Amino acid sequence: MTDLLTPEQREGLAGIRKAVQDIKLHDHERREDWFCTNLTGWLGERSGWLVARLDEAHAEVASLNLDLAAMRERVRVLGIAYEDHCCCGRCTVPASS
Repeated sequence: MTDLLTPEQREGLAGIRKAVQDIKLHDHERREDWFCTNLTGWLGERSGWLVARLDEAHAEVASLNLDLAAMRERVRVLGIAYEDHCCCGRCTVPASS
């Protein structure tokens, strides 16, 4: 995914990664935790673009899956048509998954 990001976005992603790591490694006491509260707010302010990019990527994957399903169906139909007209009798339709 980092190949699809601008240098500024790569930098921002590195900051987000570090903040999440800091929250995980931080000693969580039983009182109000201002460190984590502050970092969580910082993350919220800076991660909107990342959430938008993840939504775009999810939509792109869904679209590609639909295209793949359509292509598999076309191959299946064409394979059956080829089998119906094949004279050797050894042709098989590719297994669909």
